Amino acid sequence: MATKKNKWKRTLEVGSTCNICGNGEEDEFHAVISCTKSRALRHEMRAAWELPSEEKLRYSGDDWLQILLNPCKPEIRTKILLLLWRCWFLQDDCTHNAGKELVSRSAMFLKQYVEELTCGGSGEETDSKGKQKALQSGGALAKGFSLFPLSTGIDGQEVGATVDHTISHWRPPMAGTVTLNTDAAFLTGSGDSHSGAIARDHDGSVIFSLSEHGLRCKSAEEAEAQALLTGLRHLSALYTGPMIAETDCMYIANELRSGTSSLSACYPVLADIKVELAKFAAAQVQHVSRNQNKMAHLLAARARKMDGMYLVASVPADLSAALVADLVLAEE
Repeated sequence: MATKKNKWKRTLEVGSTCNICGNGEEDEFHAVISCTKSRALRHEMRAAWELPSEEKLRYSGDDWLQILLNPCKPEIRTKILLLLWRCWFLQDDCTHNAGKELVSRSAMFLKQYVEELTCGGSGEETDSKGKQKALQSGGALAKGFSLFPLSTGIDGQEVGATVDHTISHWRPPMAGTVTLNTDAAFLTGSGDSHSGAIARDHDGSVIFSLSEHGLRCKSAEEAEAQALLTGLRHLSALYTGPMIAETDCMYIANELRSGTSSLSACYPVLADIKVELAKFAAAQVQHVSRNQNKMAHLLAARARKMDGMYLVASVPADLSAALVADLVLAEE
C-alpha cells in the first residue's frame, strides 16, 4: 500500500508521520485502523454491522490482518474487508484530494453496497402476469416504483441498451420525453475532468446546457459517471417527467442496468446517479455513439479551453451552429 511509511522507506517522503492525525507512523495498520477517520467510520458502522470488539483490533505483527480475520465468520470477514477498503479510500481522499468525503456518506455507501451484494445475486423475478421485472434493491427506489418503471424502457429499449449506431446524429425522443446527453473529457496524467451536458425535448428545444470543470477522477469511466450525475442534478431541478439519459460510455450504461449489482470502483457515483434517476417519472439510460452524443462532447471539450458555463434554454454562441446542424440531421 502507498502509505507514507512505505514512501519514506523509498525516499519518496521526508518523514513517515501521519499528516492527518499526527499520532504515529502512517503504516497499513495505522491508515485503516488507528487514524481518525478510520476510527470514526468503524464507530458509525458498529450501529449497523457486527464487528470484532476494539480489543481485537490491535497490532499483533505483520500478520495482524490474518490473525484478525481467522476466527471470524465469513460474513463478518467480508464486512471487515469492505470496511478497511473504505477506510483506505478516506485516507487517500485526505492525502490526494480535499478530504471532504464525509464519514456518514461512507457509512451509507457501505450499507447500500452490502445490500446490493446481498440482493443482486437473485437476478430477476417474475410478476403475476409472467413478465420479468427488476429487483428493487439497494434502497435506490425512493418513490416505491422501479427505478426504470417500464421493463423495456420508454421507447422499447432496455435500460442500458445500445441504440442503433448506424444513425449518425442525435435522435429526438418521443413527445412528452426529454433526452439528456452527457460526456466527459478526462486527462490521464493529472486526473482532471471536464463535463458537458445538454437536455432537449422532442422538438429539439434546449432545456439547459452546461460546460464545466469536474472533479479530479481516477479513470475515464469515473469522469463519465460524474458528468452524468452532474447533468441529472441540473435536469431534476428543472424537470421531473419521463427522460432518457444518453452516454457514449458503454461501461457506465451497462453498470446502470436495472436488476444488476455493481462491483465497480465508481460505485459511489453510480449509487448517486440511481438516486437522481428515481426523481423522474420514468428514467432510462442508453449507450449511444460519439456522433449521436456530439453536442455533449463539444460542451465537454469546451470546458477544457474556457471557463465553465450553465445556460437555460440555450447553448453557448460558439456552439449554435453545431446545435442547428444536429436539428437539421434529426429532421431528415
